[in-house]
Amino acid sequence: MKRPSMVILAAVSVLMGLGACEKVPKPTSDSTPPTLNWHVENQTTNTENDYGASGTVPGKKGDRFRVTLKAHDPEGIQKITLEGEYIRHCVSGNLGQNGNGLYAPMAQTLAPDSDGKVLTQIFLIESYDPDITCSGGYLWQYTTITLDGSGTNYFNGAANGTLTISIEP
Repeated sequence: MKRPSMVILAAVSVLMGLGACEKVPKPTSDSTPPTLNWHVENQTTNTENDYGASGTVPGKKGDRFRVTLKAHDPEGIQKITLEGEYIRHCVSGNLGQNGNGLYAPMAQTLAPDSDGKVLTQIFLIESYDPDITCSGGYLWQYTTITLDGSGTNYFNGAANGTLTISIEP
């Protein structure tokens, strides 16, 4: 029963790889910025959704996510970055307790190949298991993950986006 989903996953991976391998001659100018898209897989519920440059993803306690940030520019993409943070909120009676943390920044910078050609798409993939831990008798209320991504072309045209994952009980 899992075999069809593995075949679909393999086909999607191949298609993503082919799209990422499209090369064009490095342009002499580029007046348009790249576009960003987020692909979010909830690995707990086996659901997935696509978002434009920005979006909000709902989640429940125990959900795990795999996030793919894609940057695309038909004239060539040079760099992609992804960084983020989370805030966890706990309560005990009338008292609140917040915890927060940072996710390690990721970046990939490309250069033209030996033929002067550049890729038109680049992506980064990361998994997130939201922190829902509380201490000292506090009860977890929610966790918010905020991811910031960017894509830059060879003429410093840039696109920025934010994905928010809101985890509730």
